[in-house]
Amino acid sequence: MIVACNFFSDVKTFTGTAREEFNINGPALSDLFAQLTKKFPGLTGNYFDAQGKPFNILMVVINGRHADISRPETIILHENDNIDLLTAVAGG
Repeated sequence: MIVACNFFSDVKTFTGTAREEFNINGPALSDLFAQLTKKFPGLTGNYFDAQGKPFNILMVVINGRHADISRPETIILHENDNIDLLTAVAGG
């Protein structure tokens, strides 16, 4: 299944690109995360732990809708989904 990832803010610094398509092996967001951390090892330690679990500073938007990434294995992706990854920003 092909999905497109768009990288913004500091995430783009670690990927070196603004956009990349992935042919993921499984349907879950966690499957995409596994491929992301393999292709872009700099994401590990900055946005993901060593097991591929995302840190809270990562914000994920799938087809324009914010995704709760606390359990990425439960989020099912579909062919041609657009996934935006960016650093979450807190204000005050």
